[in-house]
Amino acid sequence: MAKQRVEKLNDGTPYLAATYYEDGTELLGEWQVGVKIDGIRYIRSRDRIPRTRQGTAALPNVAYVMPEGMDDAELFRTDWSTSMSLKANTIQCMPEDFYSLNPIDPRLVLIEKTILTPEYIIRLRDWAMEQGYEGLVLRQGNTWVKVVPLRYADVMITGFYEGKGRLAGTFGGFTTHHGNVGGGFSDEMRHKIWTILQNQPAQLVGKIVQAKFREFTKYGKLRMPVFHRFRFDKAEENIDGSITEDY
Repeated sequence: MAKQRVEKLNDGTPYLAATYYEDGTELLGEWQVGVKIDGIRYIRSRDRIPRTRQGTAALPNVAYVMPEGMDDAELFRTDWSTSMSLKANTIQCMPEDFYSLNPIDPRLVLIEKTILTPEYIIRLRDWAMEQGYEGLVLRQGNTWVKVVPLRYADVMITGFYEGKGRLAGTFGGFTTHHGNVGGGFSDEMRHKIWTILQNQPAQLVGKIVQAKFREFTKYGKLRMPVFHRFRFDKAEENIDGSITEDY
């Protein structure tokens, strides 16, 4: 069952976030189907400055171009690389490069309302990817579900770090040789992990964790890794991206 997910910037500004769709899951009721673009998300914080989800302020020239009435948007043009150049202001961005996420930009809407079966969801996702999109975003009110192909990797925990903002004083994520794994943890799990790490870190550091990720970066790191489960039954990494959830 899909659930609403709300995250917060460092200053407490709330914003809606999507959960991942698990293949085969049935979604009840009518949903809006939109395409997922591969850009950089900006949310206006309480000081009205557009910031990334990590709290980094947009460069002045970029912030100036973002339409004033737009509080949650994705900066995108053509592909991820071009979008990153817009973010760095090495390519001048234009107002039309910002796609509102709440409310949704009509350019992102594929089907306004439809009933979805698992088979139909995957067919739509594959079609969207053939058109050059990352996948889909399904919306039912404030519940958002992103449908993108995921890979899995077993990586060794090399360390950990404290959270920031709302997560200050508790567990922020694990470090690995293949990228930081900081998403996918419930607040309850963060508290339990933080307690273990503060008292007996050897229980977790050096162990294997399975992460979900999109793809490999050009530097060979996992792109957007998210915690999936601990693999206490394993002692070696597997990072070729071919393993499945039940590996």
